[in-house]
Amino acid sequence: MLTSGKISYEIGGNVEATAFGGLFAMHRLVTRLGLVTAIDADLNLLKIHLPYHESDHVLTLAYSVLCGGTRLEDVDRLRADVPLMNGLGAALLPDPTTTGDFLRRFTEADLLTLMEAINSVRPQLWTGRGADLLDDVAYLDADGTIVPTTGELKQGMDISYKGIWGYAPLLITLANTREVLYLVNRPGNAPSHLNAATWIDKAIALVVPHAKRVCLRGDTDFVNLRLDYKDVAEFAYRPGKCKRAYRVVVLRKNISRMKGEQALIDEVRYFFYFTTYPADTHTPARIVELANDRCDQENIIGQLKSGINALHAPVNDLHSNWAYMLIASLAWNIKSWHAMMMHRKHDRHTFIRMEFKRFLDTVIRIPAMVIVRARGIVVRLVAYTVNPDRFFSAWATTERVRFARTPATGFG
Repeated sequence: MLTSGKISYEIGGNVEATAFGGLFAMHRLVTRLGLVTAIDADLNLLKIHLPYHESDHVLTLAYSVLCGGTRLEDVDRLRADVPLMNGLGAALLPDPTTTGDFLRRFTEADLLTLMEAINSVRPQLWTGRGADLLDDVAYLDADGTIVPTTGELKQGMDISYKGIWGYAPLLITLANTREVLYLVNRPGNAPSHLNAATWIDKAIALVVPHAKRVCLRGDTDFVNLRLDYKDVAEFAYRPGKCKRAYRVVVLRKNISRMKGEQALIDEVRYFFYFTTYPADTHTPARIVELANDRCDQENIIGQLKSGINALHAPVNDLHSNWAYMLIASLAWNIKSWHAMMMHRKHDRHTFIRMEFKRFLDTVIRIPAMVIVRARGIVVRLVAYTVNPDRFFSAWATTERVRFARTPATGFG
């Protein structure tokens, strides 16, 4: 079925098009949410704004990642794409060297400010199109991971328990929408629980006004052996310093340690789940099932590592690499925000759970012409896109919904 004839390549001198026609819908959503205004109002890293503001640097790097960029040098792809810059309303974009300098300006206080600026626009989505996703229980998942680096002198890096040099960021994610709420970079030898309670408290305060209940799920040891069978039981237990007793569900796993096809030894492991769920609404088996659902956070971490390359350390110290991870993870959050703009509930769930590569090919990589007119910008799609009805559904909602914040005009 595949044949080949004579083929000639030409450059169309009268047509200016970009390969990332879907990016403009993301930028429109971000500006209508007021993220540009929030970043520029709260984050103060530049003494003089000539010509860039803080939001210009943040969004340029986030959009580079959103367009498939995996390193700082990929920012140049946006700078060289004239139709893309026209669609963003940008006269100029930061180059990779300027972006690296911007990342090195961050302190820990600045990073917290940026996280809170991003978090300040989320409630507009959670109380609007995404309200049905949080109307019952908001599930907060917390876990640490390892970000390796080949640099030998990067400040803050250390060796992990796996013998890998690098960093050990902590991630607090909202399972309902798969958003990254907080990302905290730490030295490579930091245990997963280090300062986790502080960041979990911040995440609870963020989602409590928008959900009836909040369920916290943390990482537990996993068995990399063959599971023969398991039993579940429960009992009440009151820790010595607590004023009340808690329900404890116990999972007993009978495991065979194998070598080849021969069983060497059988062992029994116990897993304890402390919960405030009552027995009349959640059976012991349901408690174990809810705890196992936390494993989906591993998929989110996997997407942040290999899907968008957000968990990456391209700069020279702990805080600057923290800033890169945080800004790059904003691209993942924008994917979830776009999904919440869709009209049908089924589509919202589908696109929230969509892998980033498929989202990139479905929503972002749409060849388009950009026509700048006196009263606006026209983006003319010049090639077929998968599921155009869903794309235009989200676009129509973005234009129709009234957000609380005052939108900014775009790039400087």
